[in-house]
Amino acid sequence: MDKDKQRVSLLVLNDFLKFDRKIYQLFGLNLGRPIKIKTLLYFILFIVIELIVYFTPVIGNLINWMPAVFLILIPAFLAYLLSDIRTEGRNSVAFFRSVFLYHIRKFKRVTYVRGREVAKPYRYKLIGYSTVTFAEDRPISRFNSRKVKIRGKAKVTNYQESTLLFKKGE
Repeated sequence: MDKDKQRVSLLVLNDFLKFDRKIYQLFGLNLGRPIKIKTLLYFILFIVIELIVYFTPVIGNLINWMPAVFLILIPAFLAYLLSDIRTEGRNSVAFFRSVFLYHIRKFKRVTYVRGREVAKPYRYKLIGYSTVTFAEDRPISRFNSRKVKIRGKAKVTNYQESTLLFKKGE
């Protein structure tokens, strides 16, 4: 019991840093830049999925018409996308799932508050004229106009007339 209480957990640098394994050459061929093993595994996974779809009788017609270059570039692009995007400390599948669900909520115009679905407020914009509807429980006298006294009138002169008068008086 005393030994368990005396133990102190030590945190080392390896607990915080994560080093990705990289491949610098493949079959003796220098690649030019290092490729993460995670990227290579994603590429192989997408190639296998693409081959399964390609040789499936009905679904394969979706990609059978594509040139072979695109059939290689699509898995390469997806592998690069999944391995190089910063995913906020989550694995990439969970990250893209949350992005997908966010866009679904945005499309449905729904947000969640304390686990309940709440509709987002809409903005209404009136263009043109506005109308007033009187409520039956309010007296109409409440909405009568009030008289306003105007104490003095501002002197308004036309700019062209004042310049013409000035020129004539010279």
